[in-house]
Parts: sequence; C-alpha cells; structure tokens
Amino acid sequence: MVIGRVLGWLLLLSGLAIFGYDVWRWWTGDSGADGRFTLTSIAEIWVAIDANSLVGLGSLFQQRWFPDNPEIYSDWVVPALSAPAVLPLAVLGLLFIVLFKRRRRPRLMRAR
Repeated sequence: MVIGRVLGWLLLLSGLAIFGYDVWRWWTGDSGADGRFTLTSIAEIWVAIDANSLVGLGSLFQQRWFPDNPEIYSDWVVPALSAPAVLPLAVLGLLFIVLFKRRRRPRLMRAR
C-alpha cells in the first residue's frame, strides 16, 4: 500500500516537473521558432534518454511482432508516443494515489 502511494506521488511529481520544464521553455523562448507553448512529448523524452532504443522499438514492431502488418507502428504507436508526457504520468500518479489510499478501519462499538 505504501509503495503504491509513493510511486503515485513520484509519478505525479515527475509529471508536474515536466510541465514546469515546458513552462520554463516557453517563458525563456526555447519552445520553438514561433514562440508558442508546447508540451513535451513522450518521444522527445525517450530520444533524450536513448534514441537508439526508440529506433529499436520501431524495428521490433515492424519486423518481429507484426511483420504482416507493419503499419501498426506508424498508425498506433507513433501517435501514442507523440502524446504529451504530462498526461500519462499525472493520470497514473493520481490513479495510484487513489487506489492505494489509506483505508480507515471501522471503530468497534463499545458496550455501555
């Protein structure tokens, strides 16, 4: 129970940290050429950590798991990786916090 709550808080805080990073990039003007506010995608974070493993994921989908239907990667996985990273982290964090919340034990009635 405690591990689930701690993991939930860590996920929620990392989502907030990524959102703070996005606001900071926008505030300093590093968010792009047009200066609009953009959210960091899952793929951007993955590329920053290890770009080769993202390429390997594409070849794994297209050559090993779905060789007869390689467009599954481009039709399903690429749009999922293009989603803002804040959303899954915040939603999973809140879900873990709610699922693993402390349950209060009912008080026993005392006989008078």
